Amino acid sequence: MKKLLLLLSVGLVALLSACEKNPDQASAREKRPELKPPAKVDVTRWKQTGFGPRLYGMIVEQEAGRISANLYALEDGEGLVIREKESQGKYFADRQAIIFPLYNPAQVTPEKWIADGGPYIVVPWNGSATNLTGTRIDAAQTNSYEFARLESVTPTYAPGANSANGAK
Repeated sequence: MKKLLLLLSVGLVALLSACEKNPDQASAREKRPELKPPAKVDVTRWKQTGFGPRLYGMIVEQEAGRISANLYALEDGEGLVIREKESQGKYFADRQAIIFPLYNPAQVTPEKWIADGGPYIVVPWNGSATNLTGTRIDAAQTNSYEFARLESVTPTYAPGANSANGAK
């Protein structure tokens, strides 16, 4: 019985000393400045204005210094009516532009695709702009595309389009 009381006493002393409140010791509820809340993701949607053989739209996500973008083929209509995903864009900070490789096999990097002369669309990026101009670079043709920012638009999918194909 004495051993049990001794063990309980030692355990109680250890517990109380661990819970001692001292301003120099960290509390479990203390806020730690190095733990920042998750960065806000800014999503913008862009639609090609004017006419052309193919209507494009872009969805760009910006989180802190990271920019990701997708280029979609669109159906005619209001807002973003996505037919299919055309390209995964890559932001090049040195060029201040998003580059969308066209018809690029997944295993080829955008840099290699461009170096090998594959077609692509380059869009100089300015997140605060209301209009952007993209240029298609191709050995056979060069086209310009004007994109206008869409406010408060949720993308929809055309009949037969599958949102599982990467459309966001």
